Amino acid sequence: LVVVTGVGLLAMAIWQALEAATGHRAERGRQRTWERLASLGRTLVYLYFAWTAFKVFSDATSNSADQQEALTGRIMESTGGRWLVGLAGLVLAAIGVGLVVYGLLKRFEKHLRTGEMSARTRTFTRRLGVAGYTAKGVAYAISGLLVIVAAVNYDPEKARGLDAALHTLREQSYGSLLLTLVALGIAAFGLFCFLQSRYRRV
Repeated sequence: LVVVTGVGLLAMAIWQALEAATGHRAERGRQRTWERLASLGRTLVYLYFAWTAFKVFSDATSNSADQQEALTGRIMESTGGRWLVGLAGLVLAAIGVGLVVYGLLKRFEKHLRTGEMSARTRTFTRRLGVAGYTAKGVAYAISGLLVIVAAVNYDPEKARGLDAALHTLREQSYGSLLLTLVALGIAAFGLFCFLQSRYRRV
């Protein structure tokens, strides 16, 4: 399952890289530029997740959080490393905020052939998209904030990946409820992707 997931994530990264290089031709001017930059950002995110899957498969005795902590520590010990880690956290947090905005404004609908959907399917897809993108954005934003805190405080233990971000969320007041909502939202995104594969504009 880890191998299949890793291959799928790598395929997503390649797809987004191609979109960043030559895609989004339906857009014009500045809007196309922003869409291509967004695809570039998603390329980096999917590459990171694919790399994490590979590391988990190649070394089952360690988890992604430990690996990210070690990597962050090595980077921060280098010249300008804290700035680099902080910038990475800022980019990740910005992607998270962007996903939330993207979902709440229902911008994903412009990539769907909504005219071919029934009214019920269109409503269901819209709700899944809003919930899914918002949940993904929250998880990414928390991860980015933890990485920024690690850079500011020079504490690699604060930068321990998406799993640690979700643990941090669980430890807050009403954290279990919030974590459940994020989990349901990410599950909703998975269902949204199935519908997107059927109705996405070519």
